[in-house]
Amino acid sequence: EAILSTLKGIARELGNIEEFSPTLAYIQNQMEASKKNRSTNAVTLSTLHSSKGLEFERLFIIDMTAQFPSIDSLNKAKEGDTAAYEEEVRLCYVGVTRAKKYLHIIRPMEKNGQRID
Repeated sequence: EAILSTLKGIARELGNIEEFSPTLAYIQNQMEASKKNRSTNAVTLSTLHSSKGLEFERLFIIDMTAQFPSIDSLNKAKEGDTAAYEEEVRLCYVGVTRAKKYLHIIRPMEKNGQRID
């Protein structure tokens, strides 16, 4: 759902459908080029999965919603299956330990038009 929402946002900014494919190709090229900038003074966008083994002076974890840990993993843990919950906690640990000096955790007030409490 989040990926679809992002693609819709990109498409909304374009004048016509013919611009969509080149725009996606441009974004992909920019993402590939950013991998070469890791040792420079640059902004690196990464998922928690791909940040393993990397460290950054200042780290921003964005979109840390109130659904962490997810309701699904909490319900499974209550039933005795803790694997999903443990994986979410492990990923969070991987994320927060990538910060050398400064860690900023950002949580949205709304997601997909719905208020997050």
